[in-house]
Amino acid sequence: MLKALQLKSISSRLILSTLLLIMVVLAGGGLLLSQLFVFEARKQFDSKLELESDSLLGALEILDGDRVDVDSDAISAEFRRGYSGWYYKLIVSGQAQPIYSFSLTQGLLEEGDELELDPFSQLQDSGNKTASFLETVDEQDEPIRIRSQAFDLVNESKTITVMVAGPSETMRRSGQAFDFFLLVSLSALAVALLVSLFAVVKFSLRPLAVMQRRLGDVRAGRTEGLEGDFARELNEVTNEVNLLLSSNSELVERARKHVGNLAHGLKTPIAVMRNSLDAADADISNELSPQLDSMQDQIERYLALARAATTAQARATKTEVYPLLKSLKTTFEKISVGKELQIILEAPEDLNFPVERQDLLEILGNLIENASRYSQGVVKLTAYQEKADGQTNVGLIVEDNGEGVEDSKRELILQRGKRLDELTPGSGLGLSIVKDLVEAYQGNITLEDSELGGLKVLVRFPMSRNLEL
Repeated sequence: MLKALQLKSISSRLILSTLLLIMVVLAGGGLLLSQLFVFEARKQFDSKLELESDSLLGALEILDGDRVDVDSDAISAEFRRGYSGWYYKLIVSGQAQPIYSFSLTQGLLEEGDELELDPFSQLQDSGNKTASFLETVDEQDEPIRIRSQAFDLVNESKTITVMVAGPSETMRRSGQAFDFFLLVSLSALAVALLVSLFAVVKFSLRPLAVMQRRLGDVRAGRTEGLEGDFARELNEVTNEVNLLLSSNSELVERARKHVGNLAHGLKTPIAVMRNSLDAADADISNELSPQLDSMQDQIERYLALARAATTAQARATKTEVYPLLKSLKTTFEKISVGKELQIILEAPEDLNFPVERQDLLEILGNLIENASRYSQGVVKLTAYQEKADGQTNVGLIVEDNGEGVEDSKRELILQRGKRLDELTPGSGLGLSIVKDLVEAYQGNITLEDSELGGLKVLVRFPMSRNLEL
């Protein structure tokens, strides 16, 4: 049980610790009550033995020759019924034969005889003026409890030891009945307490569940911070979380501004160097221009990745994908050179992607440009939402009717600077940047064969991301 719960949740700790406490308290309380009942039952039984002993003293009579006997009509009926479990034995000083109850002898003893199996034989006449007790069995092997006490007869120079026995089985049966009743009662109480415990824990931890849902809203971009009045103990936590979210947003915004400033700061020096190369010697220009182009491509790549990384680590954002796809469709159909381009668009108008708008535009632009360049006039764009493995994902498919790409070369074109077609212009960074941007948002990109005949590029994003603040 400990391994299953692993004490990883507050509810598990509360339930387990309280359950153990309930078990200990109920077990200890049940044992104590059982012992108290046994003690009280024995006390009541000993009181009855004492009462019967006093009754026997009151039933004594002095016969001829100063012989002491018991008036059988003045004692309890149990002593007059054979092997009833209630017995007595009286030992009178100066009197040879003890006095036995009829229940013990059934009148079979001859005058002057003694019992062969005498349950009182372990006590005999001790002359003890205080009561003593003994647990033993009778002739029928039934458990009995014996009380023995010596008395001085008034006006007689005699001492009499009164030994009274009663069936202790009644105590045991009473104890068993009480233990059964106690077990049933405590079990019912334990079940009731367990149900109450689950209810109390669930009710007590409800503010945490509400806070968890509100944090989910923050992560999904539906709210800017934790809103609502939680339990008093959580208000400080709520304030600290809101402060953390606000601080994180400020840091992200500051980082994005720095990235933008860096981009603008580098554009001017690169433009100056490019103009200088145009006016320089042709050999120098041919040698340095590729290096300058590579530098610009690298700057664009890493600036895009830096912007995506800072955005992806911020609270989740939402961008409507349909307007972007529609705008890009119109743009690429107009600027296509050398061939008539048809772009087929299939996307819900209310579908949102958990990607910052500029990054999504970068991803879509690169994918559509690639598909348009290698297509034979048809490009298809599909956006969709799906549920898989209990998680909601959004996806984008860009496919063309070109010649496609062999399976063995698909991984190659996702690598930085790798191109399969060296005749067309470009740096080979397009799909590499797309791959880096997609992974920055914890998405994935795969390449497959398209039903149109060319390449199909599938991009998926999880709607709920694990943010590392």
